[in-house]
Amino acid sequence: MEFLKLIKMNKKRILVLITGQLRYFSIKNYENLLKNFKDYELNFFIVYWENQDEEIIKLFKKNYNPINLIGIKTRNFSSKKNNVKYPDNEVNTENIFHMWHSFSEGCKEIKNLSFRENPDYILRYRSDILPEINQTFISKELKQKQIFIPDRYHWSGINDQFFLFNYSDIDDFTRANDFLEDYQKRNLFFSPELIFQRFLKKIKFKINYIDYNYKIMRKFKKDNKNLKEIKISKIPFSDKLCIKLNKLKFKLRNFKSFFINKNKRNNQQDIIIE
Repeated sequence: MEFLKLIKMNKKRILVLITGQLRYFSIKNYENLLKNFKDYELNFFIVYWENQDEEIIKLFKKNYNPINLIGIKTRNFSSKKNNVKYPDNEVNTENIFHMWHSFSEGCKEIKNLSFRENPDYILRYRSDILPEINQTFISKELKQKQIFIPDRYHWSGINDQFFLFNYSDIDDFTRANDFLEDYQKRNLFFSPELIFQRFLKKIKFKINYIDYNYKIMRKFKKDNKNLKEIKISKIPFSDKLCIKLNKLKFKLRNFKSFFINKNKRNNQQDIIIE
């Protein structure tokens, strides 16, 4: 028994941060994550929007047993949305503001919490992510000012759905919302992944790409009619070049997977859960 206690004490600690809308509940979301991080001690910290259904909040509280469950008020970002000159029409612009606001607030709440022992890492995790099992997320040391990101679903920039960073670097992420407001004023292409890529460059983080796969759970298939009606985004020339370079680098990093096995495609991300 003492030996088992010692093993647990020596495990590195990860605080899993789930923020914003609790989109979809599945116990597999929780169980698969634990399996892939079986060598680590995981605790959950949930910062959710207050105007959500009480039943789904209770489900997350019961099954995730978070060390803290905090409700925050949603903000009205309609005026900021209207001031975005080059929106990414494939996403809801207001949701980008909501995402970064809740994530920044979540990091601030973590900083305000007194731990007996600080976590080693913070894992940004969405409530609708379903990881594949039998994978390893951490295969080497994660140094300060570095970040681990699954090398897929980058779209125009860098995947902002699922990433790991050192707890000691949390101050950088509390300022993410400030960066977003400044980004909006610069009239750049307002794509969430491109914003995240430029944010990481701003805070001088090294990106470590990892071979890790997951799906986004959805209850219903996307409406193809609505997809066809999406307007083609107007993108400044410099941003177009940046996006093309990002996609080229991705294909070269994943040459066999992309060109031969033909996986690691963005359209393979969604999974319908009954």
